[in-house]
Amino acid sequence: MIAGSSCKVTESTYNQFQCITSVNAGSRRRKRSAAQIEITINGNTVSGGSFTYDSSVTPTLSSISPSSGSPLGGGVLTITGSALGAKWGSVLVGEEKCSLLTWMDTKITCTIPKNNHGQHSVYVSVAANGYADTTGVDKFTVDFKVTDITPRVGSSLGGTRVRIEGKGFGNCSDVSSIKLGDLMSCDVDECSDTKITCTTKRIGKVITTNNGGKHPQYGLGYVWNPKEITIQPGDSVKWLWTLTTKSKTTGINVHQTDSSSSNEYNGKGFSSGEKKASGGLQETFTAPGTYFFSSDSVFGVDLFMPGKITVVGDAADTVLDLEVNMTDISAFHDLATGASGDAFSQTDCTVVDTFTCATAPTAADKFQFKSATCLTPDVTSLAISSGPKNASVPSWGFED
Repeated sequence: MIAGSSCKVTESTYNQFQCITSVNAGSRRRKRSAAQIEITINGNTVSGGSFTYDSSVTPTLSSISPSSGSPLGGGVLTITGSALGAKWGSVLVGEEKCSLLTWMDTKITCTIPKNNHGQHSVYVSVAANGYADTTGVDKFTVDFKVTDITPRVGSSLGGTRVRIEGKGFGNCSDVSSIKLGDLMSCDVDECSDTKITCTTKRIGKVITTNNGGKHPQYGLGYVWNPKEITIQPGDSVKWLWTLTTKSKTTGINVHQTDSSSSNEYNGKGFSSGEKKASGGLQETFTAPGTYFFSSDSVFGVDLFMPGKITVVGDAADTVLDLEVNMTDISAFHDLATGASGDAFSQTDCTVVDTFTCATAPTAADKFQFKSATCLTPDVTSLAISSGPKNASVPSWGFED
């Protein structure tokens, strides 16, 4: 320690060490200040020698421009001061390195680095003279924070329109992602520097099955692996197959059937079309239920490739942490500021406009969203009330 303040050790050997001194407040009141050196190792302290703080050789900063910037950085930071020397040193904005462009005795320029939300001191390390005095300059400010999200509950399948308030969003061109835990994303509808309106969307997984299963009579290549799949709403199943054959009548396809005992396409679900030696199909399932599938006969015998998909909805509510990201930088959660008080209505919702069946999360240190089962719609039937005769209904995950 020097003058009672720590000296951060950067190098040490058996008989010497190097360290970086801390700020000495007394040096601002007196031109020269001698300070005693103390060394503590394993609880044992020795003292000896002295170190002199000399304000006449202390570099001084007088201004920085600009004094604020984006979390992603970029642009040029101009630092003015005195006694900065001719030999290049280094500059930090907070804990992030500012890549040097020019260095003169009274002015330094560097490229502004990426940084988190907050006010960051600018540290200028001058060769042989240590850090510059920064008491006369502002800190560099980065605004990127969330102050509210409303509503804080919604359907477990997504589709809830939410408003996120805060600061530093820009026009969202630099916002790389908005996430609610690992379960949902939020697709931006409107955006300003202080408000984002977005719609929640379930993040689906893709489960792949192939024709690598073994048939008891015909061997490998004629059974789906796996043939029974359990997924959640929003997930997708990808079928992939390859057969080594020169026969034009041998091939695989996949289509939805009405039951486990049927191999015929039901005419309204998913289908890959005519059978082929190699091919694939990917289908997304949004509604809970059981979906059966099979194929045409692979070749001139009753050889079919049936299977089953079970889509299981969430059994309980899930609390999800909100993340607003610019690349690898997440917005700070400012719970103290609170909501703006501006009204937010679900203008396009004419059936359900309240969220009272589920309570909002109440974490004290972060904003959260609850994926609520009681707010998840359940379609039980569909009827065409108008339109052309014999009109078909597109598949939205239910087929009855």
